[in-house]
Formats: sequence, C-alpha cells, structure tokens
Amino acid sequence: MNVQSFPAPDYFLPLIPESVAIYHPVQTLSFFLSFPKYDQTADGAYGVNHRVVLDACCIVAQNTPGFLSTTSDPAQRVDRQTEALVGAAYHYFVVDSNHNLCNDQNYRLVSCFRDWTFPANIPAHWSHAKVLRARFSTASDGKMSELVKDDDQACIVTGYLENSGACGNAHLVPREEGDWFANNSMNHYNHRYLRSNPQDPANGLCLRRDLHASMDRKAVVFVPAHDQSCFVAYFISDSAVDLPTYFHARRIKLSDRVAPQFLYARFAYNVFDQIPSVLRRLPSPSRSTPSEFPEGDENGVFDSTLLPWVQKLEDLKADWLAKHPNIRQTSADDENPAEGSAKHRSDVPVYSAETTL
Repeated sequence: MNVQSFPAPDYFLPLIPESVAIYHPVQTLSFFLSFPKYDQTADGAYGVNHRVVLDACCIVAQNTPGFLSTTSDPAQRVDRQTEALVGAAYHYFVVDSNHNLCNDQNYRLVSCFRDWTFPANIPAHWSHAKVLRARFSTASDGKMSELVKDDDQACIVTGYLENSGACGNAHLVPREEGDWFANNSMNHYNHRYLRSNPQDPANGLCLRRDLHASMDRKAVVFVPAHDQSCFVAYFISDSAVDLPTYFHARRIKLSDRVAPQFLYARFAYNVFDQIPSVLRRLPSPSRSTPSEFPEGDENGVFDSTLLPWVQKLEDLKADWLAKHPNIRQTSADDENPAEGSAKHRSDVPVYSAETTL
C-alpha cells in the first residue's frame, strides 16, 4: 500500500537538527516555542513549515491569529507566501478581527493544554468536506478499537496491515483528558454525540506501534498539506530519532471517519509540550503558597510580564533583604568569605540558569 505524497527521500535528516525559536515581541528573554528544522527547501536549506508555526502560535496565544516577523519590529513581517522558515528566530505578533496589528502586543499565553479552550471554529485549512458516516453511530464504547482498526485496515502512515500485530488504535484526544473533552463539548464531533468522552471512532487512528509511541511522546502530529488536499505526518520534536527521515511530511491515508477537530486538538496537545518547562508554571510573586493563585492569574496561563523571571527573583530577594536588615548578603566580591559558606561547600548543588526543552 503506497500512501506517500512524495517519493521517499534519498537523504537522511539530521538526528540533531537545528531549530526555529519563536519569541514574544515584548518579553524576549526566552522563546515560548521551538521546532526542529526538518523541511528541506529547493536550495538545500532546512526549515519549518510556516503555516504549522502560525497555527501553533495562534493556539498558544489563546486562539489569537497573527503573523511572524524576523525581528521585534513588526515591519519585518514574513511574507505569507513563504513556505519554510529557515531563520533561527522569529517573533509572533497578534492581529485583531480585521487583521490589523493590535496596539497592545503584551499578550498573554496559555501554557497548559487543560487550560486551553477549543475554538468555536478551527482554521479553514484544517476543515475538509467529509460527512461522518452513520454506520458508526450505534457502536458501543468497547468497540472503538475494533471499529478504528477494521475501518483503517492498516497503519495510516506506513501501510502496515492491521492484522500484522504491529498496529493498534491511537486516541487523538487522550482518554485521560476526559474532563477537558467534556468541558469543551467535544462530543459534538463524535459519531455518538450523546456521550461526552473520547471513546469514539471519530477520535481514533490506526498507527504502527513506533509511530503511536512517537505521537504519545508529543513528537508527531498530523497537519493539512500545503494544497489542503490531504493530511501529512509532521514531526515537531527531535525525540523521534530516525522516524522523521522516513515519515516526515508523508501523506497519510485518512478515513472520512476521523473528525478534523480531533486532529487539531491533538496538534494543540502536542504543541503545548514544546513550550520550555520554565515557562509552563511560572510563579507569581503575590502567591503565598505554590498552590494559591492571585486574582487574574489563571492556572496554566502565564502573563508575558512574568517572562523575565530572573529579574523577578532578584526583586524578591531585594525585598526580603530590605525586610531583614540584620542579614548581610555575601557577594562574590567578598575578599574573605566565611569558612564553610555555600561558596566553598561541596554539598551545595549548583544550578544552571539555562533551560532546554
């Protein structure tokens, strides 16, 4: 079974690819998304699909559309016709409903899938004219896996036959996200819309075990092809080792059983894992305990004004020292540090300020 949209590559993608980092236009201390460069352009350069990055940024920016710029100046806007982003860094600017640049670019970002609200309408290029077939409407929860495998008959990416034992049913919206599923009324996209849970054939794909594991590791997603004629497998993390060489940007055989809304939800689910861990749960200085959130500071949503976290920690330290004047701060410039101080103790761990995905 040939499910490729392009011939198999005659080159191997780098195991440790370069990446494209996306920055907030106001608070630029840390990027908020990063993607590996797996798309090869005509001149041999590697990049990331422009539209995939825009879709990801829109999701993290609370479903707010926008555009990318090569600098923090919106005048350096990347042309919409640019297919691949080959630079090292870009800035995401949000626009209003009339597609005009918003005056206030100090926007907030959602850092957790469970705090993200599924949009009323997914982007047009994610929708496809498919009618969900009624023959799935009476299936029981326990039959989801069988229905998915029987309908797909093979891995939708590789073509491996379902009866080979190497394939299985993969949930797009994971079963453990049942609360999010119900809160966002995702049952509207089920074949059995009266049941508010992810156990529906519209939410499942038949995948080979290694690709199933790769999706669960947030490495691979399924996105619309450039011409919107089909969906393709797309790797947004370099954790999949050599799988991108064989399956990146490869056309999938997608049944009209599958709701595009669930493909979009899974795209978002995996995108949130690309946010640096230091930005996922930034502490607010006004919290008295880690579990308490001040008014206006939602769990899983970080205000961009908190991004310079190093400065925040310095401010907290200064406030504490001001309240305890009897405590003298030992600096690195002290000529005679006390014996046994943290500066000389081998049992005090040293932490780097650098963070990686």
